[in-house]
Amino acid sequence: MNDLIFRPIMPVANIFLVIMLVIVLINRKHVINRVLIIALLFIINERPMLKNRIDITYSLDLDVAFVIDTTVSMNAIDTPSGMRLDEAKAICKKIMDALPGSQFEVITYDNAALMKYPFTNDNAAVENAIDNLRIVNPFYAKGSALTMPIEFLHMSLSSREERSEYHKKKRENIVFLIGDGELDNEEKLNTDFNEYTELAKKIDNGAIIGVGTKEGGKIKLLDENKNPIFMGGDTKTRNWLAASSVRGGTKGLLGNGYGQYKKIVNDEGYLYESTKTKELAISKYGEENLKELASKLNLDYFNSTENKLDAKLEKIKENAINNDDDKQKKDQDIYYYFSIPLLILVIYELYYYRRIAN
Repeated sequence: MNDLIFRPIMPVANIFLVIMLVIVLINRKHVINRVLIIALLFIINERPMLKNRIDITYSLDLDVAFVIDTTVSMNAIDTPSGMRLDEAKAICKKIMDALPGSQFEVITYDNAALMKYPFTNDNAAVENAIDNLRIVNPFYAKGSALTMPIEFLHMSLSSREERSEYHKKKRENIVFLIGDGELDNEEKLNTDFNEYTELAKKIDNGAIIGVGTKEGGKIKLLDENKNPIFMGGDTKTRNWLAASSVRGGTKGLLGNGYGQYKKIVNDEGYLYESTKTKELAISKYGEENLKELASKLNLDYFNSTENKLDAKLEKIKENAINNDDDKQKKDQDIYYYFSIPLLILVIYELYYYRRIAN
C-alpha cells in the first residue's frame, strides 16, 4: 500500500486560511459551508500525494553486471538452494526482480572468464542464460583466480561509460560477484588483488556475495540417472552427445553412463578427493579471499545466508534516484480530487449570496 505524503504548495497561505477561519467563526453566518471551503483549501494547499514504490524510473539508470563462479566447486551442496551454483542463480533472479528495467550482463569464470551475455534489457534472454549456466567439465578444469573477470568487466564498464558520455546521461554501474572464493589454480594462489583497483573506480555499487559454508559440502557431478550435471540440455541432447563421443573414440567423456566418471565419483555421483582412498572431496568456501576482493573493490561482502541482500537492493534503488524532482515524478498527486467538492461548495456559496441579495 502506498504512503500518504504532503508537499505544500504555499505554506504561508495556511496563515491566511487560519485568519479566514477565525473570521467565519466570529461572523457565525453560513458557518458549515464556509468552514468546509477553508478545510478543502487547506488540504489542496498541502498537496497530498501517494508515495509510489520506486520500481521503474530508477532502473533506467542502472547497468547490473553478474560475475558468476562456474568452477567445479560450485557444485558443492551446502547452500539453502542445494548446490552453490543453484544458489547463485537464485540470487541473480532475485536481483533482477528487484531492479526491473535495468540492463543486465552475465560473465562467468572458471578456466577462463567468458562473456555469457552482454548488457541488455531483455530479461528473458538473461534469465535463460543464467538458467543454462553449468560448471566447467571436471576433466578440463584447470582452476581459477578471482582476477579472471577483470578484462571483461573493465571493457564492458568502460564501454558503458562512453555510452553515458555520448548520451549525456550518467548510468550507475552495479556489480555483483557471486562465488565460493576458492582459489584452486596453484599458479594463481598468490593473486594480486591490486589489479582490481582501476576497476573499482568504474563501479558505483554492488556486492561480493559468498556461497557455501566454512564446513563445506560434497561436490555433486552426476544426477540420479548417472548423467553429468554440468552438461546442459535435455536427456535427448545428452544421449546424443554421449553417442557422438563414443563414435569419436572418447567413450564416456561426455556421459555414456558412468563412463570415465566412475573413476572419480562414488555411486551417488559425488566427487572423490582421492581415487585411491575413495575419500570424498569437501569444498570449503574461501571467505577471506572474498573479503579481500570486496575491500579492493570498495564493495560490501556478505554470505548468501546472512539475509543482507534485500537491504543492499533497497540502498541501490534509493541511490539511483538523483534528485527530489525525480522523486516527485514517481509520486501521484491526489489534491485535485478535493477540487470537485470545493467547486460544489463555492457554487453553493455564490447561490447563497445571490439569494440574500434578492
